[in-house]
Amino acid sequence: MYQVEPESTARQVCHHQVSMDPLALDWGTLSVDLLDQTNSRVLHLCAHRLTTDEDLQNSIMFARGLSEWARRHLPANLAQTFFFDVRGQDVPSKSLDILRAAIQAFADIIVKEV
Repeated sequence: MYQVEPESTARQVCHHQVSMDPLALDWGTLSVDLLDQTNSRVLHLCAHRLTTDEDLQNSIMFARGLSEWARRHLPANLAQTFFFDVRGQDVPSKSLDILRAAIQAFADIIVKEV
């Protein structure tokens, strides 16, 4: 279930903010970017734009949904790590702190900044 809320009417473009439960989506067949069976870990690679607050929240929502979907379909002993590559972006340190804190609530995180 999702709700669509129009953005500020001061902007003359047709954009909408969408709030949804990522698990309500059909993620299809699960594929991970790297499976390290020796260390019982899967790696999710994320090359997301994180230059705005909206980008940041969308990435966190995506990671939460993917993590839960993976948890439901992978063996229980596998840990998950998200690798965010933000090289070339001007991402404020505060945003990276928010990202790290949000992801660490359910998985490990690595951020490649330079």
